[in-house]
Amino acid sequence: MGYGRQGRRIVRRLENLGQPYVVIENDPTLRTRLEAECQQYVFGDAISAYPWEKARLEAATLVLSTVDYRPVSDALLDLDLSDEIDLVLRSTGGPEAQEYLERGATYVSVPDILAGEKLLSIVEQILSGELSPEEVKNTHLKTLADLERYGFASQSERF
Repeated sequence: MGYGRQGRRIVRRLENLGQPYVVIENDPTLRTRLEAECQQYVFGDAISAYPWEKARLEAATLVLSTVDYRPVSDALLDLDLSDEIDLVLRSTGGPEAQEYLERGATYVSVPDILAGEKLLSIVEQILSGELSPEEVKNTHLKTLADLERYGFASQSERF
């Protein structure tokens, strides 16, 4: 759900893996982009029932929210999901993430925690000699270029 920076990257990965998906998006500034780039989407508010009916929620195996907006996360946690559907949410902090997990989420992405883990991994790779500083730099430059291509800038910076 969501077709911002993370959503676009996830859609591309799912398409590369041949996995079916449906994006639910309500940002009118993304509608043209959705129509041009996204194979399966429903334009609507994820808090409402209609987009979920249109997306065929009952056929899903995973519901993924890239939005760290509490009303959306609460609405998803309140959906009557079968035990066969995993729910992945996004949160801005640990206490909220813990609450979501206790309420039934399978996983909660906390960007600051993930960024800290990634940084620690890079430091360990440099210190252990697994990667040279030049390799780290080149890999990072490629990642930044890829992110820019997929819309690294926030929506407010882009529109």
